Amino acid sequence: MHKAITLKGRMLAIKIQYPGIKKSIDSDVNNVATLIKLAGVIPKTLDTQPLLNEAKAQLQQEADYQREAKMLSAYAANLEGSEYFIVPSIAPELTTQNVLAMDFINGVPIDELIDAPQETRNTLMTALMALFFDELFSFKLLQSDPNLANYLYQPDTAKIVLLDFGATRVIPDEIAQGYQALLNAAYHNDHEAMKSAALAIGLILPSHTTEQIDAVVSIGMLACEAIRADASYDFGESDLVTRLHDCGMALTYELDFWHTPPADAIFIHRKLGGLFLLAKRLKAQVDMKYAAGAWLNDSAQ
Repeated sequence: MHKAITLKGRMLAIKIQYPGIKKSIDSDVNNVATLIKLAGVIPKTLDTQPLLNEAKAQLQQEADYQREAKMLSAYAANLEGSEYFIVPSIAPELTTQNVLAMDFINGVPIDELIDAPQETRNTLMTALMALFFDELFSFKLLQSDPNLANYLYQPDTAKIVLLDFGATRVIPDEIAQGYQALLNAAYHNDHEAMKSAALAIGLILPSHTTEQIDAVVSIGMLACEAIRADASYDFGESDLVTRLHDCGMALTYELDFWHTPPADAIFIHRKLGGLFLLAKRLKAQVDMKYAAGAWLNDSAQ
């Protein structure tokens, strides 16, 4: 990333693509897949080709800076007048497929807020969690890369600067509807409703065993335990990430659950997992019922 000033005095951040990146994507992904197969990390019978194709498509999109500019502008339109967020504006006359020009916006790395007042950290993480639900259910536009470098904080405005929209995905209506059903199933602790939602999304299949399905539903309920908390959920004191990891390993290796979910689901979980880790790093306390309030049904289905 480079800093520049136009002749009219506009301060810009310029991202210039390294030559040859696009041409190497397919071969790089294929090489990684070959190494994984040779290492025997996954069963040879598992069809990974759909995910490999999706990975190649995603990386090709991330290497197209004109697409990123369009995604950034579309995302920014959803946050116009936001109380909590700032998104840089594009300089279209300087943007090409290999060069992205946008406003340079000052801010401090978000993980430096570890020593900020508790209320500041709580407010910040609550806003980010609420934004995730808006992305999924309202914008249908998910910035799927949870890299901490994509967030800056402005102490003077108390706003969060959002950066890097190369990994932005358009979320299909059926996926959004499935996850809203899953969220409400978790909120009401309704295992049957969560099973139905997981089937609709493609997280499980009718061909899976009862034991496998029950285990996946239990992991879903565990992942959403914060939504059922009667008070703000203390991510700093929670060992949720560790418990989810242990349950996931048991599901894979003890119950032999090798299943390739839809690509959209993988990116959604990636984003939410990143937010969980950030909340834990900042030792934030978040009222998840409040953050997801606009998308929760008051009564059980």
